[in-house]
Amino acid sequence: MKTFSGYLYLTIAIAFMVLLTSCSTMRPSGNDSGGPDLEDEEVSTEEDMEALERLLTQHRSSLADINETNEELEIPPIFTQNPEDSAISNPYQGFRVQLISTRNVETADSVATEFEDWVQEEVPQYQAPTYVFFKQPYYRVHVGDFQSRSKAIGFTRLVKKGYPEAWMVPDRIDPANVPADSVSFAAEDSSETSINDYQLN
Repeated sequence: MKTFSGYLYLTIAIAFMVLLTSCSTMRPSGNDSGGPDLEDEEVSTEEDMEALERLLTQHRSSLADINETNEELEIPPIFTQNPEDSAISNPYQGFRVQLISTRNVETADSVATEFEDWVQEEVPQYQAPTYVFFKQPYYRVHVGDFQSRSKAIGFTRLVKKGYPEAWMVPDRIDPANVPADSVSFAAEDSSETSINDYQLN
């Protein structure tokens, strides 16, 4: 026990000496008023500014050079594309209509089966395929395959007659099941899109 208390006193003594030494080595201010020495600060600021300017000159980027010469930057084509064009460039990118999202697989399967019967009677011009899949924690029922947003909106409005909770979602589609250009849905020509027609999944 004596050795522990001896180490404790020794540690306290060393810490006290370090504290005294650090206080005595502090640089006194050149200003008698106790405030900061402004002349030294101005000199160091000027030196810092010159050093910063030299550093910026050494490491100036090519982007800064282009900006100085007023050259026009070329915008990558991906940022100038129309959304409809990008859907065509990637045939698997498009839209589907989500009918339901549920934790019960039997409910999802029954809704998919009911929809297949409903769509044959109500929308004979397009027999939309149904897709039941699991995305944790829900089973979802998506129908149709659309590359065109306007066709997807028109189809969504028709589906809402039988399934009021249906909405359009972006999805990976099967290009073989996309309706032909000649297939038209009554509501697709309308330019107004309701918030209920399009919601993110």
